[in-house]
Amino acid sequence: MAVGYEIDDHLAAEVSRIAASQVALSYGNNIVRSTLPPVQESELVQQAGALSAPHAPQLARIQLGTERFLATSLDLAPGKSPTVRLSVLKSYDQATVFLDSLNRLLLLLGVIAVLGGSALVFFISDTFTRPLGELVQGVRALGKGDFSFPLNTSGGDEVAEVSQSFDGMRQSLLKTQHSLLEAERLATIGRMASSISHDLRHSLAAIVANAEFLCESRLTGDQREELYQEVRIAVNQMTDLIDSLLEFSRTREALRPSYGNVGDSV
Repeated sequence: MAVGYEIDDHLAAEVSRIAASQVALSYGNNIVRSTLPPVQESELVQQAGALSAPHAPQLARIQLGTERFLATSLDLAPGKSPTVRLSVLKSYDQATVFLDSLNRLLLLLGVIAVLGGSALVFFISDTFTRPLGELVQGVRALGKGDFSFPLNTSGGDEVAEVSQSFDGMRQSLLKTQHSLLEAERLATIGRMASSISHDLRHSLAAIVANAEFLCESRLTGDQREELYQEVRIAVNQMTDLIDSLLEFSRTREALRPSYGNVGDSV
């Protein structure tokens, strides 16, 4: 009996549960109850003197088999012989196992965090870089004269706003180019009209002058024939000029202007 209680396995297990350690109850030099395995219990009997020595440290480091313990002992009935002693042994290896499992858990959480972060970074990068890549392709297509390259202008982020602004600039540039081509066409028509007017005036002047000469009664037959041929030449020139205008008009209807890089067609 110890402190009025029977020393049995139930008592040892209850003390072990409360202390969260292995316990051994000894009477004199004999261990009467313990929660240790038999092999470790026999080794503890051999080292019991180190725990019960008068100058033994309050906490002693012992090794039972391959397992290391931090041990302390307490006399339950001081001054009585044989002594009744309670030894409490905290396993280093169990704590190490806990730390190892904790390290493995932290490592697993770290790997999951890295993988999750990488997936998140890839998703964010793809969300922003893919529209930017399409915008760059659109800029390159515009540099080659392609105004119809499809752009994704949906969404409310900054990239979508830039794409919308670029598409508006592209349409404005296309309208400006059409206006410039139309202005150039009108200018060309004006220059052509001026040249045609000059040529027609030259031919008409020749016809009028020769017609006046033909009114002279003193002209010989050869002179009249020569004046007639000059009038005929002027009329043929005017006819050729009018035919050229008609041909140009018919050709212009078949033309379909396209926009592109001049260097690509060389």
